[in-house]
Amino acid sequence: MSKKKILIASDSFKGTLSSCEICSIANSLYKEEFKDKILLDTIAIADGGEGTLDAILSLDGAKKIYCEVSSAHGKKVQCFYVSYLDKAYIEMAQCAGIQFKDDGSILYASTYGVGELILSAIKNGFKEIVLTLGGSCTNDGGALMLKALGCVFLNEKNDEIYPYPYLLSTIKSINKEQLTKNILDVKFTCLCDVTNKAYGENGASYVFSKQKGASPHDITILETNIKYYCDFLSSYTSIDLQNIKGSGAAGAFPLSAISLLNANMQSGFENLSTILDLENKIKDADIVISGEGALDSQSLQGKVLSSIAKLTKKHNKKLIALVGTIDDSNLDLYYKEHINAIFSINRQALDFSISKDNTYINYKNTLRDILKLCCF
Repeated sequence: MSKKKILIASDSFKGTLSSCEICSIANSLYKEEFKDKILLDTIAIADGGEGTLDAILSLDGAKKIYCEVSSAHGKKVQCFYVSYLDKAYIEMAQCAGIQFKDDGSILYASTYGVGELILSAIKNGFKEIVLTLGGSCTNDGGALMLKALGCVFLNEKNDEIYPYPYLLSTIKSINKEQLTKNILDVKFTCLCDVTNKAYGENGASYVFSKQKGASPHDITILETNIKYYCDFLSSYTSIDLQNIKGSGAAGAFPLSAISLLNANMQSGFENLSTILDLENKIKDADIVISGEGALDSQSLQGKVLSSIAKLTKKHNKKLIALVGTIDDSNLDLYYKEHINAIFSINRQALDFSISKDNTYINYKNTLRDILKLCCF
């Protein structure tokens, strides 16, 4: 009887287990108990946001490049980007991530450090830069990223301003002479699987800013300013930015990236799965085990698990979801998405504030039981 081929390709469990750590758990179990019973392959995966750099670092030839840049609220922080196949991969959350939200008001939260990371990559000779979006605490439309790259923003008095989120509506003109020189011959790509527009009820401010610390009053200010900035750049470039899918991602960061960096928008999952040769790995497997921290309606909206489900359905492979929490009200939808079986790693009914400390051992024990079943 031939051994079953098992592929582990799980998203991270936010705040508790990274995709790379999940791969490490699986490989450890395989060596300890299953190497004579199954064939196992593991792949760190993400959707272009949190965890993308870790996934790329798992590939041969990828390396970190460190530099000191500004955090979302101006503190100096040590960050890195990844060099792989002559491209620089920059994760904006490194310096503008949600971990910085308590350092100050969202009305002052800045992507200036992202621009500093880009400038470092350019100075190091990179001509292709991939920006992974998501997990930000900012809502400045990427304006301060442009400021770091040399773009000058002017108000109605022709005075230079720092385009913080609450000042975007005071921009009357820009001077991009130095910006143009700095980004000459550089190709930019933004990875993102969010489809929200820049403004409106499904836009950056109304959908995402509350979780970044914005009050109802802040949200009103942010919405007014992002709408103005979007319309200003649309008029300046003759690009209909509001109707580009994903223009509201990461605090509407794509507004600046598309309009003045000429960036292309790509699906983070599709880009990364191509680099990692995920589809061929799925074709070669008998059973795929994927998952994420919380299985809910959002899981079916372009996240890693639903994207993997489409590939397993395409190639008629079994898919097991190993997750933290399960929204049972959507069970029928999960099964229709070609998720064949769903298991929660939680061994007891505990609040997340307590259970999160047991995520590692709970995941390992549950994966062990599933791999035992796969041996039959």
